[in-house]
Amino acid sequence: MTEDQSEAKLAVLECFRAKPEFEHFLDVAHRQEGKDRLLRWLDESGLALYLHRQLSSHAALESVEPGLREALQRRLDANRDRTKIMLSEFERVNAALQRDSIPYVVVKGFSLTDEFCPEPWLRHQADIDVLVEVTSVLLVKHTACALGYVLEEEDSLGELKMAIRSEHVPSSSDFLYGPPQHLHLEIHRRFYEPECGVSLNIGDDWHDHVVMQRIGSVEYPCLELPYRFATQMLHAFRHINSWIRLSWLYEIGYFVDQFRDNEQLWDSITGLTGARRVQNAFGVVASLVGNAFGTEFPTVARQNWIEPLPAKQRDWIERYSVGWMLSDFGRGDKSGLILQREFADSTFAWWSYRASRAARLLRMTSTGHADLQLSETLRKQADHVWRSVQWNLKGILHRHETDRT
Repeated sequence: MTEDQSEAKLAVLECFRAKPEFEHFLDVAHRQEGKDRLLRWLDESGLALYLHRQLSSHAALESVEPGLREALQRRLDANRDRTKIMLSEFERVNAALQRDSIPYVVVKGFSLTDEFCPEPWLRHQADIDVLVEVTSVLLVKHTACALGYVLEEEDSLGELKMAIRSEHVPSSSDFLYGPPQHLHLEIHRRFYEPECGVSLNIGDDWHDHVVMQRIGSVEYPCLELPYRFATQMLHAFRHINSWIRLSWLYEIGYFVDQFRDNEQLWDSITGLTGARRVQNAFGVVASLVGNAFGTEFPTVARQNWIEPLPAKQRDWIERYSVGWMLSDFGRGDKSGLILQREFADSTFAWWSYRASRAARLLRMTSTGHADLQLSETLRKQADHVWRSVQWNLKGILHRHETDRT
């Protein structure tokens, strides 16, 4: 990431603070260089439409350079139309699942409005996610197939990915906010799906905490608010190994701002986290939200999640988190793996995961699917190894100094 790109991205984040600062961003936006790269990052990070809303609500939109202002407006207008299409498909899927009397809840996506997102068209909706009991998976697959969905990928421990695809071949030149060319349905059978050799024991009783919600004309089942918040925290944590969409963190911050003074809610959420390792995972995500957007979490969350974080995890947040959060999609650095390793179930679980990733890369390379990506992947892996060595050496030196004192 170049210095200019980093400056522009940090200037965007300043717009979202509790006391937003727009001067820096307006200055960057008026420069001629790098606007296309900035727009691409705003799209990938999920912040483009939220930025439009933030600028508009603080009477700063008219001060934005006309080309960038028009580009943001075009994205908002297009995503309104896209959201209508996605909402229609959302209604079709929910109607079919309810008609077939299948127990399920909607997670992420439309279930985030209004608590995490003020308007559904401010999010780029790409798929529909449902959480079901293991015993209901076959029924959901059957219902989805009747709607035209085809199974594309199945993880033995996690999600099933189904899709209705057109003949369109996706490319980097596609307009992100245009009408969906393909429809995606993801079926989850665990509240937290293991990743990177990390399994977290939380939310197994989710089926006892279901409420009905409505968006537009669609009534659908979703989780009670503490479980919805936990879902978003774990969703963000699960992606620390690779790359995270900053809008996910912004939406968590938006939730915190809406409910900061609801002590009963935060007590329920804190009680749900349970084990220390889960609380540390929440602490990491809460720290990322605070670093990116200046969000102040309630006292009970700070005391239970953030303040007790182990020194190595705090060190990662201080040293790596900002650069990692601001990285571009597809070029995210591998420093997140350093942190994920701290949460692995065991050394064996961690190295089993790493071996499976290496085997996957070799399979892709041998079939000719990864030739163009191989050098970049090797660069990222080398960067990960070097950062791991540096981090572990610092830990050894820190312990040595502690022993001496």
